[in-house]
Amino acid sequence: MSDLTELYQHGGFLARLTLKSVLRGEPATQANRYILASPVTYANPTNAPTLLIHGAADTIVPLAQSQRLADKLRQAKVDCKLRVYAEANHNFGSGCGGEYGRRCDRDVIEYFARQFQTQTVATGR
Repeated sequence: MSDLTELYQHGGFLARLTLKSVLRGEPATQANRYILASPVTYANPTNAPTLLIHGAADTIVPLAQSQRLADKLRQAKVDCKLRVYAEANHNFGSGCGGEYGRRCDRDVIEYFARQFQTQTVATGR
Protein backbone atom coordinates (compact mmCIF):
# COMPACT_ATOMS: atom_id res chain seq x y z
CA MET A 1 0.00 0.00 0.00
CA SER A 2 1.50 3.28 -1.01
CA ASP A 3 -1.29 5.76 -1.77
CA LEU A 4 -4.07 5.10 0.69
CA THR A 5 -6.53 7.56 -0.83
CA GLU A 6 -6.19 5.86 -4.20
CA LEU A 7 -6.37 2.42 -2.59
CA TYR A 8 -9.59 3.36 -0.82
CA GLN A 9 -11.09 4.55 -4.11
CA HIS A 10 -9.92 1.68 -6.30
CA GLY A 11 -9.19 -1.20 -3.94
CA GLY A 12 -11.54 -3.94 -2.97
CA PHE A 13 -14.01 -4.19 -0.12
CA LEU A 14 -11.43 -5.54 2.34
CA ALA A 15 -9.01 -2.66 1.64
CA ARG A 16 -11.76 -0.05 2.13
CA LEU A 17 -13.01 -1.69 5.31
CA THR A 18 -9.49 -1.88 6.78
CA LEU A 19 -8.54 1.67 5.82
CA LYS A 20 -11.79 3.08 7.15
CA SER A 21 -11.20 1.32 10.46
CA VAL A 22 -7.51 2.14 10.86
CA LEU A 23 -7.75 5.76 9.70
CA ARG A 24 -11.08 6.32 11.44
CA GLY A 25 -13.06 7.35 8.41
CA GLU A 26 -13.12 7.78 4.67
CA PRO A 27 -10.79 10.01 2.64
CA ALA A 28 -13.63 12.53 2.26
CA THR A 29 -13.66 13.15 6.02
CA GLN A 30 -10.08 12.17 6.98
CA ALA A 31 -8.06 13.36 3.97
CA ASN A 32 -5.07 14.47 6.04
CA ARG A 33 -4.78 11.08 7.76
CA TYR A 34 -4.79 9.29 4.42
CA ILE A 35 -2.09 11.62 3.07
CA LEU A 36 0.10 11.35 6.17
CA ALA A 37 -0.20 7.55 6.26
CA SER A 38 0.70 7.12 2.57
CA PRO A 39 4.32 6.26 1.75
CA VAL A 40 4.12 8.16 -1.57
CA THR A 41 3.86 11.34 0.49
CA TYR A 42 7.42 10.86 1.70
CA ALA A 43 9.22 9.95 -1.53
CA ASN A 44 12.28 12.20 -1.73
CA PRO A 45 15.95 12.02 -2.70
CA THR A 46 17.02 11.12 0.86
CA ASN A 47 15.13 7.79 0.76
CA ALA A 48 17.18 4.61 0.86
CA PRO A 49 17.39 2.35 -2.18
CA THR A 50 14.16 0.40 -2.31
CA LEU A 51 13.07 -3.02 -3.53
CA LEU A 52 9.34 -3.53 -4.07
CA ILE A 53 7.95 -7.01 -4.72
CA HIS A 54 4.33 -7.48 -5.75
CA GLY A 55 2.16 -10.34 -6.94
CA ALA A 56 0.25 -9.44 -10.09
CA ALA A 57 -2.59 -11.75 -8.97
CA ASP A 58 -2.99 -9.86 -5.66
CA THR A 59 -6.71 -9.23 -5.13
CA ILE A 60 -6.21 -7.19 -1.94
CA VAL A 61 -3.62 -4.58 -2.92
CA PRO A 62 -3.60 -3.69 -6.64
CA LEU A 63 -0.28 -3.78 -8.48
CA ALA A 64 -0.85 -0.09 -9.27
CA GLN A 65 0.03 0.68 -5.63
CA SER A 66 3.58 -0.63 -6.01
CA GLN A 67 3.90 0.89 -9.48
CA ARG A 68 2.87 4.30 -8.10
CA LEU A 69 5.42 4.15 -5.28
CA ALA A 70 8.15 3.00 -7.67
CA ASP A 71 7.33 5.91 -10.00
CA LYS A 72 7.40 8.44 -7.14
CA LEU A 73 10.72 7.13 -5.86
CA ARG A 74 12.27 7.17 -9.34
CA GLN A 75 11.02 10.75 -9.88
CA ALA A 76 12.84 11.61 -6.63
CA LYS A 77 16.01 9.98 -8.08
CA VAL A 78 15.90 7.06 -5.61
CA ASP A 79 17.28 3.72 -6.75
CA CYS A 80 14.10 1.64 -6.87
CA LYS A 81 13.49 -1.82 -8.28
CA LEU A 82 10.02 -3.31 -8.71
CA ARG A 83 9.77 -7.07 -9.09
CA VAL A 84 6.40 -8.39 -10.21
CA TYR A 85 5.58 -12.06 -9.91
CA ALA A 86 2.99 -12.78 -12.59
CA GLU A 87 0.86 -15.39 -10.81
CA ALA A 88 1.59 -14.59 -7.16
CA ASN A 89 -1.25 -13.44 -4.94
CA HIS A 90 -1.11 -11.27 -1.80
CA ASN A 91 0.48 -13.76 0.60
CA PHE A 92 3.62 -15.23 -0.91
CA GLY A 93 6.60 -13.66 0.85
CA SER A 94 9.42 -14.94 2.98
CA GLY A 95 8.40 -17.75 5.29
CA CYS A 96 5.34 -18.66 3.22
CA GLY A 97 7.23 -21.22 1.20
CA GLY A 98 6.32 -22.23 -2.28
CA GLU A 99 7.86 -21.04 -5.52
CA TYR A 100 7.13 -17.35 -4.99
CA GLY A 101 8.26 -17.36 -1.36
CA ARG A 102 11.61 -18.82 -2.39
CA ARG A 103 11.87 -16.39 -5.30
CA CYS A 104 11.10 -13.48 -2.97
CA ASP A 105 13.81 -14.59 -0.52
CA ARG A 106 16.33 -14.93 -3.36
CA ASP A 107 15.46 -11.52 -4.85
CA VAL A 108 15.74 -9.78 -1.47
CA ILE A 109 19.12 -11.38 -0.72
CA GLU A 110 20.46 -10.51 -4.18
CA TYR A 111 19.20 -6.94 -3.96
CA PHE A 112 20.78 -6.30 -0.57
CA ALA A 113 24.00 -8.03 -1.60
CA ARG A 114 24.29 -5.57 -4.49
CA GLN A 115 23.40 -2.59 -2.29
CA PHE A 116 25.93 -3.44 0.38
CA GLN A 117 28.67 -4.68 -1.88
CA THR A 118 31.97 -3.39 -0.56
CA GLN A 119 34.15 -1.34 -2.84
CA THR A 120 37.90 -1.81 -2.65
CA VAL A 121 39.69 1.51 -2.56
CA ALA A 122 43.23 1.64 -3.87
CA THR A 123 45.49 2.99 -1.15
CA GLY A 124 48.68 3.01 -3.18
CA ARG A 125 50.40 0.62 -0.77
